[in-house]
Amino acid sequence: MHLEHANIKFSAESKLAEANALVVSIEKKSLEVEAKLRSADAKLAEISRKSSEIDRKSHDLESQEALLRRDRLSLIAEQEAHESTLSKQREDL
Repeated sequence: MHLEHANIKFSAESKLAEANALVVSIEKKSLEVEAKLRSADAKLAEISRKSSEIDRKSHDLESQEALLRRDRLSLIAEQEAHESTLSKQREDL
């Protein structure tokens, strides 16, 4: 009976040690996962910041492009007006 009790106690202690080792392993993995999540969050924040910057630059370029188109059309109209005036002056000569 004493031997059976000793075997049961040894088995229980072994299982408890395994369980404790498993808990430690899980806690370690949990810390690793948390570190990876923090790293991913930091990367996501950086990507978001860069995306916002690219969106702003894109908007600026679109505005600049629209302004250049307007200026070009204005210059074309001005050139046509000058050519028309020059043509009339030639006809008058």
